[in-house]
Amino acid sequence: MTNITALTNVELQQALNDYPIAPLASASLASDGIENSNYIIRTEDERQFVFTVLEQPSFSSHDDYVALLDSCVNAGLPVPEVIRTKGGQTSTRVESKPALLSRYLAGSHASNPTQDQLTSLGRFLGRFHNIDYKPSGGITLYPRNPQWLRESLVELTPRLAFQQSTLLEQATAACEQMFAREDIRSLPWGTVHGDLFRDNVLFTQQGLSGVLDFHHAASGYFLFDLAVTANDWCSESNGLLNAERTLALLRGYHQQRPLTEREVWWFSNFGLYAATVFYTSRLRTQKLDQAARCKDPLEMEQLVAGYLSHPLQLHWRLLG
Repeated sequence: MTNITALTNVELQQALNDYPIAPLASASLASDGIENSNYIIRTEDERQFVFTVLEQPSFSSHDDYVALLDSCVNAGLPVPEVIRTKGGQTSTRVESKPALLSRYLAGSHASNPTQDQLTSLGRFLGRFHNIDYKPSGGITLYPRNPQWLRESLVELTPRLAFQQSTLLEQATAACEQMFAREDIRSLPWGTVHGDLFRDNVLFTQQGLSGVLDFHHAASGYFLFDLAVTANDWCSESNGLLNAERTLALLRGYHQQRPLTEREVWWFSNFGLYAATVFYTSRLRTQKLDQAARCKDPLEMEQLVAGYLSHPLQLHWRLLG
């Protein structure tokens, strides 16, 4: 959630000279980018690409990030394929920042997703979690753990209204209690996307056409990835999850990677954890880095309050 890097067409062309593509014909800055600067590139031979200036580092190393995307492409998943430079490098540099070029994926975001779209999204996530991805150095652990939540709470509390700090304290304590349990540690684990919000998924009339922005990818519980997704795709305006939409997402996922009964039982708790993570993250940006672009924390605040007062209870047999 940072400021953008503004580039002219001349500056873009200078950067694109590193790549084996036709000259630049036109470029436009994508308006929905929050954490990075994304330019939609059209070349003179009518091909389209996305040129991304990384405004802040990914959770994992750049090499692991690209290797993960390569693994997804090889598995047939609709993700941006990273284009190598003429020298075989995975990135170039713009204004001392790393930048990469990837293939453009057609489609639009679903503001009001249908059950079919939710089912296809669940299937994608299940396939993604099934990928045999083994980075050479091991992908980093998801950094927004209970310790990060507690440290953030201490830093934020003097800047929050009493109601906000009380809610965040209650949610953080609940997450700490959950992760202290021995049975949590045996839940399925692997590489997670970590940021599967609606603005990171594309659909065409034929179905799901692209999943973007793997910069939050890290090692974590698969259930966390499902919870992040459900919180954005399946929640109502009152902060509660819609049971039918949530089941459509989980059933699609279950078709590709069968959920265990214990995962379904813990789903609501991970929903609270996911909501608390993004509530905290947005509050940090709003209160500690006011010059940066930021999504409204209120949406996550409502989700946190909803989970604490009315957790969604699902039965494993409903996944059928």
